[in-house]
Amino acid sequence: MNAIVKSRLLTGLILLLLIANMLTLGLYWWKRTLPAPPPPMKNERVADFLIHELQLDSPQRLAYQQLVKAHRKDVQGIREKTRIAKEAFFELLKKENVSEAEIRNAAANASSAQQEIDLLTFHHFQKVRALCNESQKEKFDDIIQDVLRMNAPQQGPPPPHDEPHDNDLQEREHLPPPGNDRDMIPHP
Repeated sequence: MNAIVKSRLLTGLILLLLIANMLTLGLYWWKRTLPAPPPPMKNERVADFLIHELQLDSPQRLAYQQLVKAHRKDVQGIREKTRIAKEAFFELLKKENVSEAEIRNAAANASSAQQEIDLLTFHHFQKVRALCNESQKEKFDDIIQDVLRMNAPQQGPPPPHDEPHDNDLQEREHLPPPGNDRDMIPHP
């Protein structure tokens, strides 16, 4: 082959590679800009998980969905009470001379509202378990802790990469790890 043919072949090959590269980058950016489907709501994910895992039949599903609807309504009302109680608690920061008794009373009001949610949730799951037949009750007993973890509030965003993680701080300061008892309380 002469030099001109080799030069044209090499130029064509380079152009082909450039076009392929541009197409690949274009597809990458196009896919990246497509909106991601919204994640399922936590409560819907838990409900679907229970329905699937317990293999609820149609009448059980209907009864379960009615329980969920009633539970959500009850919890929503109590959450509003919790919000108001917590706001009142932190409003005490504005007072110059607040007594320890007043602080403890306001904190107790806020935590009693949360306790109401915990009790409602416990009774809700008692009712869900009562819907089940014997084999479903065994499965329910096996998966309830997973359900509670799914339903637990998130712990917040992870720390930025340049900040040490909580575990690193605890090791340096010789602090015990935080308790996990709040992780087990569902918040539907």
